[in-house]
Amino acid sequence: MSDSLMSNPVGKATIASAATVESDLPEVMRTPTKRKSIGWNLLLALGNMVIFMCLIPATQILIPNQLALLDAAHKTTLLSLAVLLGAIPALVGNLLGGALSDRTTSRFGRRRPWVLSSALVITVGMVVLALAPNYLVIVVGYSVLVFAVSFSQSALVALVPDQVPVEQRAFSGAFFGFSLPLGVVIGIAAISNLFHGTPTTYYVLTAVMLVATIFFVIFMSDPPLPKESVKALDFGKFLASFVVPFKRKDFSLVFLGRIFVTFGYYVVNIFLIFYMQDKVGITDQTQVTALAGIFQLLLTICVVISTIVSGRWSDRVQKRKPFVIGSGILMAASLVILGLVPQLPVVMAAGAIMGLGFGAFLANDLALQTQVLPSRRDSGKDLGIFTVGSLLPQVLVPVVIGGLLAILSKDYLVAFTVSAVLVVVGSLVIIPVRSVR
Repeated sequence: MSDSLMSNPVGKATIASAATVESDLPEVMRTPTKRKSIGWNLLLALGNMVIFMCLIPATQILIPNQLALLDAAHKTTLLSLAVLLGAIPALVGNLLGGALSDRTTSRFGRRRPWVLSSALVITVGMVVLALAPNYLVIVVGYSVLVFAVSFSQSALVALVPDQVPVEQRAFSGAFFGFSLPLGVVIGIAAISNLFHGTPTTYYVLTAVMLVATIFFVIFMSDPPLPKESVKALDFGKFLASFVVPFKRKDFSLVFLGRIFVTFGYYVVNIFLIFYMQDKVGITDQTQVTALAGIFQLLLTICVVISTIVSGRWSDRVQKRKPFVIGSGILMAASLVILGLVPQLPVVMAAGAIMGLGFGAFLANDLALQTQVLPSRRDSGKDLGIFTVGSLLPQVLVPVVIGGLLAILSKDYLVAFTVSAVLVVVGSLVIIPVRSVR
């Protein structure tokens, strides 16, 4: 019997069927009913925050600084190539992190062993980057880093359907969501203000990440999975299991919507400094870096506020789709404003609007994902597939928007408008989803 559950069962027959399905599962896999505390949610946020505190600042500042010293004339091309090559291990990490943790029967739980082991691999990647003497070693270190971060994130996000009741998932999604940009701001602040972009920063960020992860592993609950509930691994069926969820329309629509909406966020994230230089007219490198930091800080503050407020509201009314659709409209409006009015005060206001929209998306899209999962046995694997939906835009944006800007001679209005249309399409594509309101 399938163990998939409709999030809003209708009628006595459906409710009875769902109850029967739940009784067939080991207790650790059943839909949780006990609400989680603020402390639990903060712990979840901490675990996710520290891995991105390492990854994004390294990608945005530390690695570019190293490449500039190695080959200033080709630094942009070298960075783009490293990020493109890193997409492959990131993809593998996303898919394996959830899938392997679903099958883990350690007495320490399903997810915690992988979170801790990923932290150790992140450490290896960060140390390799700190000591890298040439471009090849930088690519190797970066690939190790993105693989481990992606693996850890897939194991971490699976804790939400594991332990959070349906009526609280947008609120927990808020904590998981805002932890990423918060980690970025903290990491960049440490690099810019305390260590000024020196390789020492790699070691400091790694040390903080390790201490926080150990704290997380000690205090995060993670009930073990009985060994007898896991079947022997059939590699062919294991590979096929990554395709099976797409046979469900609701799963496919949510996955597609995630790609389009996050595309809009990464357009701003990746091209912000170039936009400020080319359109706003800020040519001083120090000034434009500082203003980009202020923009990111403002966006993050709005993300934190929006995730918590919209998550609470969504849980109260038990509706996800209106919040996801509204978030896409806000993000699209921000992109259009940036394209139409390249003036600094307006740019900052657009950053705030983007933060409000993206925050609402982060909280409610995660709740939506957990409610369209085909099987509770494979929740980690299937959420890992959704995580790929936010990885693909990171690869597509430099190619699509970068190519568009090159062809149109840096016409940001057209580029941002195209991005806004994609975001709106992504937010509306979930309308036919039937298993969640």
